[in-house]
Amino acid sequence: MAGWFDNLKSIFNIKVDMSGLKSVHFDLLSGNRDNVLVKIEKKELRISIAADVLSDPAKKEQIQEVLRAVVDENGHPLLEAHAASTVENITSDHQYEELLVYFEDKIPLEDVTILRAALYIRRLHEEGKHVDSFKQDIVSRFGQRGANIANLCSAGYFESHLKPMYEELKERPNFTPQMFIDNYNLIIDKALLAVFVSGAKSEQELEDEVGSKLLTNRTYGIHRLNIHAIGSENVRKLKDLIQNPTISQHFTADPAISIEGNIMNVQIFF
Repeated sequence: MAGWFDNLKSIFNIKVDMSGLKSVHFDLLSGNRDNVLVKIEKKELRISIAADVLSDPAKKEQIQEVLRAVVDENGHPLLEAHAASTVENITSDHQYEELLVYFEDKIPLEDVTILRAALYIRRLHEEGKHVDSFKQDIVSRFGQRGANIANLCSAGYFESHLKPMYEELKERPNFTPQMFIDNYNLIIDKALLAVFVSGAKSEQELEDEVGSKLLTNRTYGIHRLNIHAIGSENVRKLKDLIQNPTISQHFTADPAISIEGNIMNVQIFF
C-alpha cells in the first residue's frame, strides 16, 4: 500500500501514519474545496479529491497514475485507465461486504483481493457500465485464476455454490478447513462448474472447451455443467453449441435453458 500512497503524499504534501490501516476509500468532491481532504476512521483511510484539481491535465494524470497503481497493488479497480474528461465517484461500495467477510478467513488471502475486485466489477456491470478494462486488470495481475474467480463471482457462484459447499462440509465430523480449500481450489483452478461464452472464443474453441470440461467433470463425478452467455452474438454461439451433435450426443436429459433479453444461461446434464 505504501508505494502508491507515497506518490500521492508527494503530490499533495499529505502527512499520514499508514501503520495499522485496513482499507482505503476515495471520493470525488465538488465545489471549491481544498485539493485533498484526508481522514482516518476505524482504521480506514478516506481520501477526498476536489474536482477542481482535475481541471489541471497534468495534475489529473498524476492522480490517475496513482489510482491505477492501487489496482496493481490491491486488486481493487478504482479508475478506468482511459478516463479523459471526467472522474466518477469511486468510493468503495459496501453492498457485498457481507460476502467478503464470510470468505475472508476461508479462502487464500490473494483470492480475497481478487473477489473484492470482482464484486466491484459485478456492481458496475449491474449498473450497465462497461467492465472490460477492469476485467483485463484482474487477468493482467492474477492470470487465469483471477479470470476464473471474476467469472464465477459475476455469475453468483460464490453465493449459490461455494458458500453452500462450505456450510455442507463443515457439518461433517471429520471437517477441516483444508477440506474446503481443496474442493474450492478444484473448482477455481479447473473451472469445473461453468463455461463463459465470450467474443474472444471462436465457435470451435467454445466447442473444444465444453467437450474437454465434460470429460474432466466426469472424472470428478460431476455430471452437470452451466454455460453462460451475455450479448446477442454470444447467445447465438450458445444456441448453436447446444444443438451441435458433437456436444448434444453427451446429454442425458434436455438442457435447462433460461433466456432474458441478451442473457442466456444453460445447464446441461451428461
